[in-house]
Amino acid sequence: MDNLTPLPQLLDRLASALTRVLFGFRQGVANKVAHLQPYSVVLMALWGRVGRAQARIARFLTRLQAGTLPPVRVRTEAEKLRRKGREVPDARALAHDLGWVREQALMELNLARGATEALLAEPQVQRLLAAEPRFAKMMRGLCRLLDLDVSVPGYKPPKRKSVPGAALVQVSSLGFREYVDGRVEPPPGLVFAR
Repeated sequence: MDNLTPLPQLLDRLASALTRVLFGFRQGVANKVAHLQPYSVVLMALWGRVGRAQARIARFLTRLQAGTLPPVRVRTEAEKLRRKGREVPDARALAHDLGWVREQALMELNLARGATEALLAEPQVQRLLAAEPRFAKMMRGLCRLLDLDVSVPGYKPPKRKSVPGAALVQVSSLGFREYVDGRVEPPPGLVFAR
């Protein structure tokens, strides 16, 4: 990382910006959905996951700036096979699936996405991602968590699943949509109070 040693202000700014964005995301989502009973368990999983990512990124950037990172460990093929055999299937799908956040706290999610995309698009940060594979791995996890479409080495944005919808029968004069399966949806933007 010799080419990054003259850029401590970049690492300071990046650490504080990512910490601020992730903390704001955690706090915003918690404030928005904490009173909704069905989301309380999932919120705790998301809260912990984002908090661990926030601490890990700040710790890594501090160690990178101080020059105390251990060298990259290269695994042998036998270690890779052993590790692959121990991998646990993704049982934490609720913490990964942000459909409920999109439904309840879309503004907070979009704020975190926009700020993170702007940070990761900077040329200096792109150079850091290319030079330090461990940091790129952390950012891939963050991009997966926030469902971002950005260029991080090794990150493939999730494929969008097309959901076949029911056939639309008619749209009323007020904008309500009636479907073949009997469902009626309000016009976009109309929200009923609970």
